[in-house]
Amino acid sequence: MARPRSQNMSEIHPSPARPGSRRSRAASAATLFALVLGAVAQTSALARSCDEFHADLLAAEGVIEVRRVGAAEWIGLARGDVVCMGDSVRAQAFSRATLRLPDQSVIRLDQHSTLTLDEPDDGAGSLVRLIRGVIHVISRDPRSLRFSTPHVNAGLKGTEFDIRVDEAEGETAIA
Repeated sequence: MARPRSQNMSEIHPSPARPGSRRSRAASAATLFALVLGAVAQTSALARSCDEFHADLLAAEGVIEVRRVGAAEWIGLARGDVVCMGDSVRAQAFSRATLRLPDQSVIRLDQHSTLTLDEPDDGAGSLVRLIRGVIHVISRDPRSLRFSTPHVNAGLKGTEFDIRVDEAEGETAIA
C-alpha cells in the first residue's frame, strides 16, 4: 500500500506576501486595476443615459450622419432616429437636419455642419458643441442651453438665433 504523501505546511497555508515579492506586485497591480475600473464605472454612471437624454431627429434632408460616443465610424441617420449624449451629428453637402432636444428646443443643422451633444459640467441642461458650420436655434427655455465653438462659448439669452463657425476665417458669429 502506498503511504499518504506528507504535505509541507506552506503548501496548505501560504505565507503572506513579502513587500517587493512577485505576489505582492501582482496583488498591487490587481488592486490598482480594480480602483481604476471602479472610477471609470462611477464616471460613466454620472453621465445621463440615452433614455434620460436624447435628441430626436425630426427632419433629415440629404446625407445626415452620426458618430456614436466611443465609435470611430460615421453611420447614416434617418428621420425618427435619436442622438444620445456624446454623439456627434454632421450634415454633408446639400443636406440639412432638424433636432429636438428634451426641453423642446429645436436645432437646425445646415449643410457642411458638425455638432456634438455634451453634458455640461454642472449636469443641468444641454451643451451643444458646434465644430463647424451653421446652426439655427429656437429655444423654449433659454436657461437650459449652452453653446461651445472652437472660438467662443455662449449662454443663451434669447429664444431664436444663429451660430456660424467659419473655419476659413477662424471665427464664430452669433446673430
